[in-house]
Amino acid sequence: MTAQLVKEDFPLREARRICKDLQAPKQWLYWLDFLTCCLLGWGAVAIATYSDLFSSVQIVSTIVASLALYRAVLFIHKLSHLRRDTFKLFRFVWNAI
Repeated sequence: MTAQLVKEDFPLREARRICKDLQAPKQWLYWLDFLTCCLLGWGAVAIATYSDLFSSVQIVSTIVASLALYRAVLFIHKLSHLRRDTFKLFRFVWNAI
């Protein structure tokens, strides 16, 4: 019962208003992160494809490719939290890549 009382007393709207400027997405950071992940991921795929079968280079580059491309795919989650009318070009490029 005490936890519920504390939760009801917490001014959530006030906290959101105070922290609003900290949560503003920076487009240049999205672009940098996304394109870096794509370049690293697809570059690692190319290295894994042309390296010797089951060599250490192929194994490491496959792991790097998996992690980098997984991170690039996770941007759909970030985009789902943004307003629909923002980041239009970024959404288009994300879907194209």
